[in-house]
Amino acid sequence: FKGCTSLENIEILSTSLSSIGSSSFENCGKLSSLNIPSTVKSIGSSAFKNCDSIQSVKIPANVNSIGANAFESCENLAEVKYCGTNIFSDNSIFKDCGKLNQVNVPETYSYYKDELGGKSVKRNLNQNCEIDANAPTDTGLCGTGTLYKFYQSTGRLEISGSGDMCSFSTVMSYPWNQYSSSIKSVEIGNGITSIGDSAFKNCNNLRTITIPATVTSIGKSQNETRKSSARHFNIALWRLCIARFFEKLLKILFENFALFFSLIECRRECFRTRIFE
Repeated sequence: FKGCTSLENIEILSTSLSSIGSSSFENCGKLSSLNIPSTVKSIGSSAFKNCDSIQSVKIPANVNSIGANAFESCENLAEVKYCGTNIFSDNSIFKDCGKLNQVNVPETYSYYKDELGGKSVKRNLNQNCEIDANAPTDTGLCGTGTLYKFYQSTGRLEISGSGDMCSFSTVMSYPWNQYSSSIKSVEIGNGITSIGDSAFKNCNNLRTITIPATVTSIGKSQNETRKSSARHFNIALWRLCIARFFEKLLKILFENFALFFSLIECRRECFRTRIFE
């Protein structure tokens, strides 16, 4: 169908279609309605190149490969939803799609880069592949196995996952830099083992931070913010130290308590033995 300049709508009824070939609908300038069947697993290169009238695309979860320039120069394409969790994609897929800023994906999206087809991703799709109104403003990776979520409406930054956070050498390197002045609270989930250097540097409105017992090290330059931010951070750190102190103390007391009762029981046995003799 390449060059079918009057084609406006595609309705695919096949339940066995598994791929859309290269340049299948290239230069179909009036094509505005596009429905990709859930059976499709791959989309070829330049498949929808120069389809200027397409405004939104929903890519099914079964699609695991998209060729180069598949949606190149779709000038009015402003919304893309990818319903799957992993995909092999070329950086030129959405080349010259000036109105497309990001690709909407599920929270479980696991591609090793935080992007799709050269565009950043936003993890805001629910199980029905629809945008969740309560989804975080921004999400992404902040270490191997660690994920951050920022909620603009409440100023809350959540760190979850397992393992160490990355260390950030400059203020521009941490991924929530653009929201630093909006962050009011930080919640670090169980499983995080370390907080990277300068992770919360210049978060001038940070008021509270929650650090779990799994954290064993905290990087430098965490409190280069307002005094109030530093105070709350130090309080949280102090609470963590106290919690660990009492945890160890209770363990020691329990072990000695058990030993104490063992000695008493032993003494009683000896006493009984002497009486019966």
